[in-house]
Order: sequence, then structure tokens, then C-alpha cells
Amino acid sequence: MAYVSGDKADAEEKLRKAAAQNSPAQLKKFAKTAEPIIGALDADTARSLHEVMAILTEGAPAGAAESAPRTAKTVEKDASRNAGALKTNGFVGDAVDAHAFRTGMIVPAFEERASPCSSADADARCRRARALEGPFVITNVFASGGCPDELAIFAASNATHPKWMLLAPAKEHLNVAGHFVVEEGDFLYASARTTLDFNKDARCAIVWSGYRPNNP
Repeated sequence: MAYVSGDKADAEEKLRKAAAQNSPAQLKKFAKTAEPIIGALDADTARSLHEVMAILTEGAPAGAAESAPRTAKTVEKDASRNAGALKTNGFVGDAVDAHAFRTGMIVPAFEERASPCSSADADARCRRARALEGPFVITNVFASGGCPDELAIFAASNATHPKWMLLAPAKEHLNVAGHFVVEEGDFLYASARTTLDFNKDARCAIVWSGYRPNNP
């Protein structure tokens, strides 16, 4: 963070020392893991963090020969090249343009479009609602915990046969990252199940983030 908002020269020196203590393979793996997180940030912060990744991944390991001095122009060029790598198409495994990311929140029990989960739920003890239509890749799901209701988020074509599901038991939090594909023709659903009355507060909301692939 010092590089993003503080003394870049001092921060860069510290980053190079840190890079020297790790193998190139470890650094590249770290940079690849960080890409989805960076992609969800604002453009200025993402640009600075791409510069950080460029410094780390090109830093020489301990004992290696000194590389040529890097100027601000070199760092900017490397960051631009890395940012360009984000502009790829496809589903899982490819980097994504930061502008393609979306974040949403849904309180399934109280959505206007919510409906009973099945005919057996005519008493409305379980309600579900569509959040979006595929193709879409969910990268993060969060429920804060404390909700007395059981919460779930899942992908399905007709809501009765989920292809995958993430579940938060009553009063438990949910914090998951990965690549959960909502295929073309399928929908992302969120549901809530209760034994009493549904709770209309922020604790019973599900927050999701992800992106729509250009060429599924």
C-alpha cells in the first residue's frame, strides 16, 4: 500500500528486497492469484498494483546478477503491458478486463420478483429470486452472518435442479472465492429458508461479484 499511496521510491526498494527472497515461480503464482482482486478495484489503484506486480515478478532472486536500473518509464511500460493482458476473452483461466466486473446484492426473501421455492413451500417458508442470467462467472460470494434464515446462491436452468450451490446455514457467514460458472441459458438464483418469519435486514443479504465473458 505504501507504493500506491506513499513514497514509491522507498516502497519499490522494499518490494525488490522482498522479491529477492522468493523464487520467480512463487512470485508469478502470487501475481496470477492477485489478478481477480486487482481487477475489481478502481482504475487508478489497479494501475498502481499492476506496477507492484511488475516489480515483484521481474525482481531477481537472491544471489542473481543485478539487473539494469528501472526507470519510472520502464515501470509504466510494464504496468501497461500487464494491464493489456487483462483484456482477454473466455471463461475460467483467462484474465479479465477490470471494466467487465460487476457486483450486486440481493435479499432473496424480499425481492419483488421472489417466489416460493416449490409447490411444497406454499406457506412461503422458502423463497427464491433470480439475480442474473448467464453466461456469467461468479468470483466472490459473501453473506455477513447473523441472519436467522438459511441462505443459498446457486445456478440452474429451472431452479429445481441446481448445477452448483453455495449455502450459508442460519446465523453462519459465507465468504467464498473461485470461478462458479452460470452457463448460457441458466440463471443465478438466491434463496432464503426460515422456520419463523423472514428477517428484512442487511444480515440476510447476499453480495456477489463476477464478470460476463465476451466469448463464452
